Amino acid sequence: MRSAALLRLAFGLLAVDSVVAGPCIPPGTTTAVTSTASTEASSTTAESTTSTVTTESSVETSASSTVSQSSAETSSSTVSVETSASSTVTEISTSSATETTATTDSITSTGDMTTSTTSTAPTPTFSILAVGGGAVEGNNLLSYNLDNAFVLFRTDIGSGNSARPYHIDSQGRLVNDQGFYLCGYYEPDNTDLERPAVVVTCNNEYPLTRSFLTCQQTTDLKVTCSIPAITCVPGDPNDPWSEPDCQAAAGTWDNLYTAEVGPGIGVHIGPPNAANYYVPVEFGIQIV
Repeated sequence: MRSAALLRLAFGLLAVDSVVAGPCIPPGTTTAVTSTASTEASSTTAESTTSTVTTESSVETSASSTVSQSSAETSSSTVSVETSASSTVTEISTSSATETTATTDSITSTGDMTTSTTSTAPTPTFSILAVGGGAVEGNNLLSYNLDNAFVLFRTDIGSGNSARPYHIDSQGRLVNDQGFYLCGYYEPDNTDLERPAVVVTCNNEYPLTRSFLTCQQTTDLKVTCSIPAITCVPGDPNDPWSEPDCQAAAGTWDNLYTAEVGPGIGVHIGPPNAANYYVPVEFGIQIV
């Protein structure tokens, strides 16, 4: 009799243990779980229904011309597990809610964006004529279609030169329609160390020998020009063929003159204290 009672007690304890032990859900979990299980044994029914995890987030952004605001809210996270066996119901519920709100005020200035492009107007094309210069007043500047040739306000010998249209390029150089620039050709001698350079046509320059005229147009329809200044010392006095020794000097030479050259009245450029047989002249222009 006692053995039978002990046997019944052992089976009873096993039944109770199967009712109490269920799925282990860690408290505070936020993982969405949906499971349904139905187990039927003898007269015991276990039903597990879970889960609902609801995560709701919203981001609201509003902007005006002066203030921008952002807000983010996350709320309502719930895990619910219900287990029933026989007449015993166990409910585990975990709920968490997190709300974060961030607000940033900023000053925003709005305005019209304007893009402007500045372009340099093309330099006009013009002919050059003498302003002053004594006997050549009002004459056009004449040039040959050759490199290193004189430019003249008057031709006394020969022909083949003509008045050409000029313009000032992006580097400030005078250039004609035949592609020739104007240069100052230095020609000092032992008796005149600051002798003005003679103006010639050119397509390149050589240090201390030939330099491009750098020019700009003025508002009174003239062109002013200059070349780098040089300074010289006499050559060997015992050598009649010795030439001055020259080097670059500070400043520029920017005085224009007329004087006689081989075929006529040519143009020179030099310092302000040129000999008196150099007649001051200016480059006037006539737009063409």
